Amino acid sequence: MSVQLHNTQITNETNIQDLYRDANTSIFDFLDLTSLARFGTASSKTLKDVTEYKIQTINSKKIESFIEALHAALDPTIYGKERQMLEKISVQVKEIPPRELTLLKVKGIKNSILEALKSLDRQSFLNRQSLEILKSIQTPMLFENLFEVLEIYIDLEAAKLTRYENYRNESLTNIAKALCTIHEYDKVREVADLISDKNLKSFALRLIVETLAKVTECDRALEFANVIPDEYSRSIALEKIANAFCKANEYDSALKIANQISHSYNKNRVFKKIAEAFCEAKEYDKASKIANLITVEEVRSEILYEIEISRRI
Repeated sequence: MSVQLHNTQITNETNIQDLYRDANTSIFDFLDLTSLARFGTASSKTLKDVTEYKIQTINSKKIESFIEALHAALDPTIYGKERQMLEKISVQVKEIPPRELTLLKVKGIKNSILEALKSLDRQSFLNRQSLEILKSIQTPMLFENLFEVLEIYIDLEAAKLTRYENYRNESLTNIAKALCTIHEYDKVREVADLISDKNLKSFALRLIVETLAKVTECDRALEFANVIPDEYSRSIALEKIANAFCKANEYDSALKIANQISHSYNKNRVFKKIAEAFCEAKEYDKASKIANLITVEEVRSEILYEIEISRRI
């Protein structure tokens, strides 16, 4: 078995929010969004430069030993295909100019392992037994949630084969929720696309948007929001994104999102939040301009009155 792995160093930094908001243009392929707080190398729009983030040296030998242990734990007379897929895993280290940063693509290794092992259907006693043996193998750094993800992947493969549509949709929705919890957003989108029920699909996509908005990954959240089939769910999702922009004091972006919201209730809530923020910052003309966009007269009048009182103080 030949698995090519090399040492690479990753550094820590306090300005994690810049990475959260720039994951799509990152040079490094991240394991998941929460891992941005722990490791990575990214090209940051905010910093206008390639910024290095280190925690500690990744021990590539441990990753190699881990893959070999997985390979050895599988009975060759039963799991020949899975063993072959593990044997083919090759990790190449790239050096990114201009600073020749050395990058180890952990996400690619993880996905290759998941693809190799996802056929271990838990309905079979033999497969369940094999899975438990695999789970007893100590995972290296950055692979801590591998088996948790693997079990969800196995459930997904089983759900795809379910004949009854309602049960399949329910199973897929639960899988989408589980994937969202562990920040596997790309896979959630894949699962959501398999859901035939419009409301359940909208619910799954909205979960992704809300989770991304919490870490101000607004551009990526917007991509998911725009494909939500249910109009009301889409409005709720867009409001969450607009609120995230408000929290980051990016009011022009929040206003742009608000104008995409079809339901007036959610749109007015965003306008109210922006107007109050401008009022608090003593930018009263801007506050009044936004407040006048509110379509509910009672709410609009109340906000305008508060702005005028603040202006006079």
